Amino acid sequence: MQAKDSKLSGGTEPVSAPAGELEGGDLIVHYLQQIGVEYIFGVPGGAIEPLVNAIARGMRRGGPELVVARHESGAAFMADGYARETGKLGVCFATTGPGATNMITGVAASFHNHNPVLAITAQTRLETFGRGAMQESSDTAIDTVAMFQHCTRYNSLVSHPRQLETKLIAAILNTFREPNGPSHLAVPLDLMRSQVTTDRAIDLNAVLSTRPGVDERATDALADVLLKACQPVFLIGEHARGACGKILSVALALQAPVVVTPHSKGSVSSFHPCFRGVFGLAGHYSAEQILTDPTTDCVVAVGSSLREWATSGWDRNALLNSRLVHIDSSSEYFDHSAMAQLHVLGDPGAVFDRVGILIRREMAARKLPVAPQKVGKPALQLISDLTTHPAPNCALDEPDEWNSDATPIKPQRLMRDLPSLLPTGTRYIADGTAAKPWALHYLHIPDRRVAERRASTGPRQSHSKLSQRIGERRIETAGLFRTSMEFSCMGW
Repeated sequence: MQAKDSKLSGGTEPVSAPAGELEGGDLIVHYLQQIGVEYIFGVPGGAIEPLVNAIARGMRRGGPELVVARHESGAAFMADGYARETGKLGVCFATTGPGATNMITGVAASFHNHNPVLAITAQTRLETFGRGAMQESSDTAIDTVAMFQHCTRYNSLVSHPRQLETKLIAAILNTFREPNGPSHLAVPLDLMRSQVTTDRAIDLNAVLSTRPGVDERATDALADVLLKACQPVFLIGEHARGACGKILSVALALQAPVVVTPHSKGSVSSFHPCFRGVFGLAGHYSAEQILTDPTTDCVVAVGSSLREWATSGWDRNALLNSRLVHIDSSSEYFDHSAMAQLHVLGDPGAVFDRVGILIRREMAARKLPVAPQKVGKPALQLISDLTTHPAPNCALDEPDEWNSDATPIKPQRLMRDLPSLLPTGTRYIADGTAAKPWALHYLHIPDRRVAERRASTGPRQSHSKLSQRIGERRIETAGLFRTSMEFSCMGW
């Protein structure tokens, strides 16, 4: 399993299990507290009441806090957002029957967004299965477990008290399996109340902190390809956000252009000297132009699923051809790039750590000029005044409309003005509407972070545990722009 430090509980000592037997709900809360989960989102109901009671007991011991949603799908959206912003496990729950079916859309969104979410739904008592109980959702009624099958990484019904610990651990670990995604556990009311014995030696943080190796042979081949290329281009996707600083360092050394997929907009500053725009849905001509330029002989796609929106409708001329090199931490997407000249399996950050060393070593040996690894003060000065409207380093479709101060205000101007009207650090959410393409193309956020993310001086003053924790450092995996692509559900 792969996990970043942000998935763990901040380096504290493991949370020990209480002595003796626990109710099933308390067992669930124990493991969530152990891995540092701070909030659980859900809508209470009769069949899920034992879990709600366990959360209340856990809160008195410093465990996760309960956040009550107005709708079960909203609870899943909240868990998805919590996982995206913190890197930790997002947890949501719903009661049986319609509570579980209401949650499916939000869970499906986390599946498409590749965020680690654990969805827990109730079932009526085991003895009622097949008898037509109120809100029964067993396999002989409205089979909710079957409904979750195709939008989860792990999906199971707990049918015996001794299964609960094993299946809970499997569900949590599978949410962090590459690519990340949701797990679903259905727990009958009587089993949630059952007394179970936990293994006090289990520390999930230790399991989650293990990391996959890097294919050194393929990584060395990547460095060789980049050194031989006349004009390499980097395309950054959604699975590479945490490695952007390292990719940009290599791009700067090679003086290579960088484009992003719509999924990864905001992960690279629009004002970075290597940036050429978004390629794909609502993308920029400058990005398409650099990818189709005859002198471009190598396109390195990092952490992209290479689906429709990321490939501009599976464009073979610009991207899906023999110039492609595909890097991802999961081989699941390599079938979308079978035509590529090279595939590199491994965590993008670790891959570019090694590639950067190899390239600079070889360039030094050849006495080739090595460009600086970081952007200097002149570039930072370009966006020092957030009250102005600095031009992004990409070609806009209608620059005159973007620059215009005419009224009535058009979408291009709205997207231009928003960053100067809102506080620095504001996160922008583009929902599944026509606002999405406008934002993808015309919203450019001058947040002063041209190159690598950096730590802030300390936590913000806030009564919210989540706000305090996010204030401790910038979240590398996010940036300031959010949108949901392929599934594109409203309200996510």
